[in-house]
Amino acid sequence: MEYQGQNLKEISVIITAHDRTKYLNQAINSVINQTINKSRYEVIVIKNFKSKEIDELIEREGFINIDANQNSKIGEDLYLGLINSHSDIICFLDDDDVFNETKLENVLKVFSRDPSLSLYVNARAYANEDLTKIYHKAIGYDIESELYINDNQSDLLLLPILVNMSSICIKKKVLTDFLNILNKINFSPDDFMLFVTLCNQGKIYRDSKRLTIYRMHESSSQANAAGDLEKFLSDKRKILELHITTYSYFKDMFKNCRSALLKVAIEFFITDVKINLAFSTYNNEYNLSLNEIMKYHTFLMKSFLSLITRRKTERKKIFKFFLWYEIKFFIILLIKIPGSKILIKLWNRREYNLKKAFLDH
Repeated sequence: MEYQGQNLKEISVIITAHDRTKYLNQAINSVINQTINKSRYEVIVIKNFKSKEIDELIEREGFINIDANQNSKIGEDLYLGLINSHSDIICFLDDDDVFNETKLENVLKVFSRDPSLSLYVNARAYANEDLTKIYHKAIGYDIESELYINDNQSDLLLLPILVNMSSICIKKKVLTDFLNILNKINFSPDDFMLFVTLCNQGKIYRDSKRLTIYRMHESSSQANAAGDLEKFLSDKRKILELHITTYSYFKDMFKNCRSALLKVAIEFFITDVKINLAFSTYNNEYNLSLNEIMKYHTFLMKSFLSLITRRKTERKKIFKFFLWYEIKFFIILLIKIPGSKILIKLWNRREYNLKKAFLDH
């Protein structure tokens, strides 16, 4: 990734859009309206469609406009953005999300304060589709204080709060040796950024400031509750199956990494996806073995006991998150016992109702 003599910037923002024009204008404008001077950063937009309005906006602002192939993978789009970037710090933004106006200013301060940092992830706020209501409280598990994560297996339970592409900024050098892997993936690029950093045994900082606004809408990548419960579970199964395929690929690609946390994390994530698939299908068709389940529980317990000892101010939240995993663990152990399906149905209904209530409001 040579800079080819072009002016270096302090930070690059890569915005990706695929078959969706509806929100892109707002995403681009959220980067235009940053508090730092525009000369300090560049914006690269990768999209697989033409739009006169958007193309004119990109040209007017002097941003880089890259046309992706119609059927390109998300990894291919990100690869194009990276090889055309001219800075050492890369931030990502999905077309349906927006940045808080102080996002880039804050990112630069953090990397300046700690040059050894590899990966930065900020907390996110949540919004309805038209951004008229923004919720600055966590939905589900979150940690309100800042975190530093190194290659320590006991930090396993902190990893789920690090995956959201529009909240991630990463040092470009961390990705250099993994571009061939990135170019092939079509799902979970946020997990990829996390796993690459762990493979490099890099330092991770999680900022508690909610500097990304995550838009909740019917076509978002997460299973949504716009339809009935069965449609919700069907969408969820499709997403989980993509996770299984992607994590299995990552497991093979990162098998030679020395990171102790990475090896545990991928194995834990795969088992967790299988458990969630068992919940969405009401059976164990994905052949979860007792050994897998018990290893999963061992990883879970070790991380939980370490975190409540080290992070005393967050004990209540960590316990709630642990309990969420623990209940699923015990239900899955009982899956072949008559009556267990009732518990799973209640669990699925609760998850569906929570997401539906958010979409409705």
